[in-house]
Amino acid sequence: MAVCKARFVSSLTKAGSRIPLQFSRCQSGYFVLLPELPNDTEETNPVLCKNGPVDYEKVSASHCFNAVSKLAIENESTVIKLEQPMNVENLKALPEIFDSLEKDGAQLETAWNVSRTTRIVNASQMDSEVFQKIQSKVRKAKGSKFQSRPLHATCKNLLNEDLAAPEKALLKKYVREGKMNGLELSEKGLSAVKQNMAKLEEAKSAYRNRVKVSTEKFQHLIGDKEMMKDFPSDLLRAMAMDKNKPSQGPWCVTLEGHILPRFLEYCPDKEQRWNAWLANRSRASSGSVQQGNNNAEVGNIRARRLDQAKHLGFQNYVEMSLDSKMAESIDSILSRFKMINEKAKPAMDKEMEELQNFAAEKGHSEQLQLWDIPYWRRLKKRAQYSCDEGEVREYFPLPKVIQGVLSLTEEMFGITIHEDKNASSWHSDVKLYKVRDENGEDLGHFYLDPYLRPGAKLLSRSQKGWVIPERPFSALNRMKPSATLVFNFPPPLHGLPSLLTFEEVQAIFKNVGFVMQLLLTKSPYHEINPINNAPWEAVEAPGEFFQLLSMDATIIERISSHFESGYSIPADIVNKLVNSQRHMSAFDLCNEMYLAHFDLECYSSKKYWLDITKKLWAEYMSFPLDGEDSHPCSFVDIFSENWAASYYCHLWARMIGADIFAAFQEAGLNNSAQFKDVGQRLRNTFLANSGMQDSNELFRQFRGRDFNPDALLTVCGLKKTKKH
Repeated sequence: MAVCKARFVSSLTKAGSRIPLQFSRCQSGYFVLLPELPNDTEETNPVLCKNGPVDYEKVSASHCFNAVSKLAIENESTVIKLEQPMNVENLKALPEIFDSLEKDGAQLETAWNVSRTTRIVNASQMDSEVFQKIQSKVRKAKGSKFQSRPLHATCKNLLNEDLAAPEKALLKKYVREGKMNGLELSEKGLSAVKQNMAKLEEAKSAYRNRVKVSTEKFQHLIGDKEMMKDFPSDLLRAMAMDKNKPSQGPWCVTLEGHILPRFLEYCPDKEQRWNAWLANRSRASSGSVQQGNNNAEVGNIRARRLDQAKHLGFQNYVEMSLDSKMAESIDSILSRFKMINEKAKPAMDKEMEELQNFAAEKGHSEQLQLWDIPYWRRLKKRAQYSCDEGEVREYFPLPKVIQGVLSLTEEMFGITIHEDKNASSWHSDVKLYKVRDENGEDLGHFYLDPYLRPGAKLLSRSQKGWVIPERPFSALNRMKPSATLVFNFPPPLHGLPSLLTFEEVQAIFKNVGFVMQLLLTKSPYHEINPINNAPWEAVEAPGEFFQLLSMDATIIERISSHFESGYSIPADIVNKLVNSQRHMSAFDLCNEMYLAHFDLECYSSKKYWLDITKKLWAEYMSFPLDGEDSHPCSFVDIFSENWAASYYCHLWARMIGADIFAAFQEAGLNNSAQFKDVGQRLRNTFLANSGMQDSNELFRQFRGRDFNPDALLTVCGLKKTKKH
């Protein structure tokens, strides 16, 4: 008797109505219930464009929705076809498995990333509800191939074959993802994993929503112009109730990422600082009962993740996370932390003593508290290095910085980057740059959307902008990689170019480094490109390295000039900028280690989270823990987002980036031939093969050894550097 299976793949049109379903007869008596495909084509829907720049000028939210709906159905249909018994028996080699999956998957990833770009650069065009529906479709469709027992079994059998590196990496990914989805368990075990995952998602959503409500609930109005007199104009505008009169007030203090950190830096009133700091550190805790308490939810999430790990054969969630990371074990991570902390903690104590003395000289007689540090740190930095932000900006006009960073990148990697002035985009300010190798072969392209557009563009939580991978490199689809750089710099005004702070200059460096990783990959399959398959430490490392380039005096001079006179930036300003980047670096390093260690401890032990907090706070920080500080209740990165048991990756990437930077320093950053030689070696090892080969081995190919944490201590000014 034929078995009738029905797999429902729901789809919505832009109006929210259901796309009609149709029956499709499959082999071996299976019936599969599939939606009717949207009739969009490459000619009618710009999101379906396979080659060349997407015509964003014509892209709409409905185009994004229909393209993703169509491609999601095609992806899931391909998996269904491959799962049929007759097809599985014929899968003797990789092409039969992966060609169709690659064809559909790379196109779906492109449509998803075009949707993300549209949402970020023109939020008014795509509301959050439509975007969430698109995201849900993508998540379901992309996961279907990793939830197929027949595909998993076939890939596992083929692992023993003699294969090239890309195919081997692709098989390993499919096998690993299948294992993480419970495909090596019995039906009973798989059912338990799915039930646990569903409950985990519910807990994460509840945690996230409480933090969101608590964040949005806090609003504090300030009408005192004297208090706000030293605030920079862009911050006043962001806080002003009347955006057309940013200097008039009143101004609203919120807990949003683009407001709170800078408010704490500029607010001279300690009571106002304390009020905002406490509101932030007590979000979704017992101190904010009306907005809900995440105290119990933290324990619930930890328990769910522990159950998930144990079901899949791991001792704890950290061990499970490290299965796909560069770090070998929690012990190896903590041993590096211990080595760094031996240098950083005493240095932090000295930094805090100096800051306390500085504040006392300025009339602050009380002991500094955590909410005081941002304000007094900024004042001390300004006094110590005498860098006037307005004067510094004059030497960093955006066009000069972009030209300088791209020229440096060209020299380093032996590529050419040129602007396509005829390309269309979503806004007249946006530029498109095409990248070619030394032989003139097209490597891909990227967009640059530099300026703030209030009400249109989303604001990045980190204030450092967005990098959005767009089209992945896919040999089968003949796709060249592309990406989008999105910033919120002040636009040109009264005929003057946009003038950048040094922190904004560093953001450009960091994000260009990330884009180069996307464009210089040689991975022929989109599933094993750096973003989709490299360990997270390796994904972040190129950006960290590029940011460190901005700490070199020669490079600062190269990317700067006065916006009016064209004169070079004075040497004394350059030296102050370089030295100022190390200001209170030990404090930042200790705080980062505390957060990373807290994350690891939460997911490797059953201790109560507050006990973990108290123990590690004393180990890394110079301040007593405030009695009302409940920051784990709003630590969304590790409890409701993707960084659980992975927060250490940020610091690991900084170590790797610092060691890459050290390689260039040893060769000589002003030695053109050596600079190019090291750049080519970096390109041909760590960048080209990231995602296809083991990242630790790739680093050894580049550096001749494992990475050395001392390099990070050196760039932070905590270890004396050797002269090269």
